[in-house]
Amino acid sequence: MAIQTIGYANKVTLNDNTDVADVNKVKADDMNEIKSVVNNNANEFINKLPVTLFENQSGSYSNIVLNDSAANYSKLYIETKGLQYTDYIKDGFLVIDNPNGKTVSTSNTFYNFSNNQIYVVDTIFTISGTSITISGNQAGTVGAASAYGGNGNCLGITKVLGYK
Repeated sequence: MAIQTIGYANKVTLNDNTDVADVNKVKADDMNEIKSVVNNNANEFINKLPVTLFENQSGSYSNIVLNDSAANYSKLYIETKGLQYTDYIKDGFLVIDNPNGKTVSTSNTFYNFSNNQIYVVDTIFTISGTSITISGNQAGTVGAASAYGGNGNCLGITKVLGYK
């Protein structure tokens, strides 16, 4: 059910019976106050709900376009998904405060039992306006005799939510 507000026009007094004490009657001012409080609370709640700015359940490791500018949000929630090494890389998320103009990264470290190697996957995101640019996406081994770097496009974005 959608959140709704009270939409009737403000009430005006039609018959002010002075024989009845104010405490024993509902007046136009009382109804208007109730309407104002309910609507303010509903609007406050609605404004705190997240807005879906991007969604692709397959995961995108290319630059993405948001439905609205990151500048309009105080916080972004970015869901990520492993696109390579999916046996090891788990889905994750980042929360970025005041996201517009920021560059952030996320790392995922795992141990590969088949070759006894430790891998690090790092992805760098730059957030600007309506775009998130992936400026780095690398995987490589750590501390191994045959260490390498490569195999980019390991981590993709599946969803971006904006919070006002």
